[in-house]
Amino acid sequence: MHCDQAGSAQQTAHPSYRLVIALRLHIIHQAHQPPDTMQLQVWHKVVRGERDIVSSQNEKEWLQLLKGICTTLITRSQSRSAGTAKGPFAEAIDSLWEEERRVGQAILDTIRLDKTLEW
Repeated sequence: MHCDQAGSAQQTAHPSYRLVIALRLHIIHQAHQPPDTMQLQVWHKVVRGERDIVSSQNEKEWLQLLKGICTTLITRSQSRSAGTAKGPFAEAIDSLWEEERRVGQAILDTIRLDKTLEW
């Protein structure tokens, strides 16, 4: 996941292509035990660029999973960045936690604003 500022006042953020592919596969495995062969074939077509999505349901579910990941990320970074780091690298550590919080929040904002997730 990453943020881009690209000269604008507002940050945009989107998950990496690899993360999206992994989340789509995770949803297939979560829904079907063992994984449905047809769903896996469709997933392979998405990876190869022959299809855009596995299914509309899969898209909804991986986005929900991503929201949960971002929410966890934000909560974790807020609790850790409360100045708890000690030592010579405390400022750098707090800065990293703040960056993690900003990225998670920016991705949630992108999803909530229903912007197209481009990667």
